Amino acid sequence: MNILLTNDDGYDRKGISLLARELGKDHSVCIVAPDGNRSGFAHGLTLHDPVRFRRVAESVWACSGTPADCVSITTHGIFSFDPDLIISGINYGPNLGTDIIYSGTAAAAREGALKGIPSVAVSLARLEPPYDFTAAVDFVKSNVQNFLTFLDRDHFLNINIPQEFKSPAEIRITSPCLRKYVDSFQVFTGPRGDLYTFMDGDIDVSRPEEGSDLEAVEKGAVSLSPIAIHPENSRQVLKEYRRVWLKES
Repeated sequence: MNILLTNDDGYDRKGISLLARELGKDHSVCIVAPDGNRSGFAHGLTLHDPVRFRRVAESVWACSGTPADCVSITTHGIFSFDPDLIISGINYGPNLGTDIIYSGTAAAAREGALKGIPSVAVSLARLEPPYDFTAAVDFVKSNVQNFLTFLDRDHFLNINIPQEFKSPAEIRITSPCLRKYVDSFQVFTGPRGDLYTFMDGDIDVSRPEEGSDLEAVEKGAVSLSPIAIHPENSRQVLKEYRRVWLKES
């Protein structure tokens, strides 16, 4: 099987390197990932500047663009590598709930799914070091065929794996929780009067909703959330908007 690995942490980070080493024992693996940290870049694409790909090792390319660039351009065949499966990660820290709106890890998997390729985003659900990727790598390696078999064309799979879990792992099929961010900014004035800001803050999460990804990882289970790649509205929402805007009964 041909597996494309990417992430938003950088091509040389431990999570993706360990995953490549283990998957490479049984599959053909190619890493195409950013040349530095791109956390929080979401689904950004480089539209007005060239994107550079630098070969740093056999089947390892460092990209000057975003995680979505890595997938979008690679799947157009520039490396003569036709992936059967795309895995984005393993990310340092969780990507739970609303995180996936901002996450470059999730965006890379979404881009793969938009291209019609089975794609998963994988994150280690631990907020602070030390990060031990052993259990997460083992879980991904043992489920590669499942990813390929059970993913449909309209979803990618967002996976959050606790650093420590009992073997065999408990798996929960979940929905994204609501993440609340308490942002703050430090503001400095430069010598020419320009303002410079540095983002700070924390995550304020209310109780984990039943059936959510947050509840699963807090219980020590692996969370698998199928994420729709197409924007959707419920019929009730559409009906209400038609009533208000179009005066339909």
